Amino acid sequence: MEEVRYHFGASLVLSIISGKWKPSIICELDEGACRYNELHEQLNQPHPISQKVLTEQLRQLEEDLIVTRTSYNTVPPKVVYSLTPYGSRLHQFLVEMTKLGEELAPHLAKAGAPIEFDYHYQEMIHH
Repeated sequence: MEEVRYHFGASLVLSIISGKWKPSIICELDEGACRYNELHEQLNQPHPISQKVLTEQLRQLEEDLIVTRTSYNTVPPKVVYSLTPYGSRLHQFLVEMTKLGEELAPHLAKAGAPIEFDYHYQEMIHH
């Protein structure tokens, strides 16, 4: 088996959350476990996500120990997705990254073209 090497641990974490929808999936699941269709519906606003992409990104997050998939032997079948303890820690990291991004945005914005966000870090914190 070939060794996988990263310069440091943050590179591994960044590779885990790379992907347009992974941070949004993690933030949505931080609100609580939910079924696939509920998650798809929540993520579809304000920008649509295809079922194929959501399925792929959920599988990758499951392989990376961020999300857990629980199947219930019911009729109809019930599958619920939730964050693992690593996923919860990663959500905290995403909140801090989002806060930093919001602080940097006004300084990095080009003249006359501000940087806008769909969600702000305060919306990621659940009380």
